[in-house]
Amino acid sequence: MPGQRLLDLAYNERNRRYAQRLLDEVKTKIRAGVFDAAEYFPEYAELVSPADHTGGTFGKLADAWLASLERLASSTQISYQRTLDLHWRPHLGDRRIETIRYSELEALLASLPLITAKTRNNTLIPLRGVFEFARKDRRISDNPAALLQNAPVQLDPPDPLTLEEMNTILADMATHYPPEVGDYFEAALTTGMRPSELIAVEWRDLNEKSRELRVQRARVWGKDKPKTKTNTVRDIELTDRAFTVVMRQKPKTFVANGAIFWNPNTRKPWADEQVQRRYWIATLARLGIRHRDAYQTRHTFATLTIMDGVNAVWVGRQMGHASLRMTLDVYAKWIDKADRGRERDKASMAFRGREFAAEGGSKARGRKI
Repeated sequence: MPGQRLLDLAYNERNRRYAQRLLDEVKTKIRAGVFDAAEYFPEYAELVSPADHTGGTFGKLADAWLASLERLASSTQISYQRTLDLHWRPHLGDRRIETIRYSELEALLASLPLITAKTRNNTLIPLRGVFEFARKDRRISDNPAALLQNAPVQLDPPDPLTLEEMNTILADMATHYPPEVGDYFEAALTTGMRPSELIAVEWRDLNEKSRELRVQRARVWGKDKPKTKTNTVRDIELTDRAFTVVMRQKPKTFVANGAIFWNPNTRKPWADEQVQRRYWIATLARLGIRHRDAYQTRHTFATLTIMDGVNAVWVGRQMGHASLRMTLDVYAKWIDKADRGRERDKASMAFRGREFAAEGGSKARGRKI
């Protein structure tokens, strides 16, 4: 039939899935305005030339690339969309993709008002994605954005609170804000959960008998993701203090059978972590405590437990680290401090052998090592 393409394939499940993917691809390109009939219907090659369609602009290809990201978290899609709209579309939107050169991208990148190396690198992600999509779609033979190099990023070390600072902050919040605010931060400090995980944890995730909390989802920009940052589900063991603060929420939020922690102003689950940050910043400023971002609650949990002798394997598992190496690398400084000089004393003993004693020092002189 006219307008249909018959695939010369035997019918089986594998080929059925291939045909479905092909159909989805065509629909995506049609929605984005970059569909080239001659590419999929060879019989139209003489009637429709790739140069005749109007889908070759950077803006059109950006739309097509974004439409292809359905499997990514909505927060990631929104972030890419904002970056393209803010930095790249105003300059490249109406340009045909094949006319854009590496030198132009390099000059444009240098002119953007980017603050940090990390921001610069994040800005390049969707740009590279659009050009790579165009290359795979055979609009261009090379991806000029792939030649743009990332700036070196220096990772900031943890900057945790002391136990005294932690308790001072929570006491101050108790006098200035509704109890839900202090409870939220106390839970963050005593569980080590990521903010996106803490605001998404629900009563159905709690096992009161074993005092364990299952972490299996996250909320970013008001939208839930059915997975954590590391795409793994973990059960964390609640310390006495963490279990107490969770149970304090029961009279307030359990009847809704939903999120454990709520925004006291909206009487609904926290949509994101922005509002809480304002409480945090104001409290530190009021107390004259050196500013740290609210994510340091997670590092505070790790360092306080490690320095009190808790096994780093357990700490890493609680926090959902991808590997023990990550825990050791990030918190090596505090792991070293946790032994309270015991390892140093052991090392000192290694140099207290009889041959090194003052009265026998002559025996060791001249010995080659």
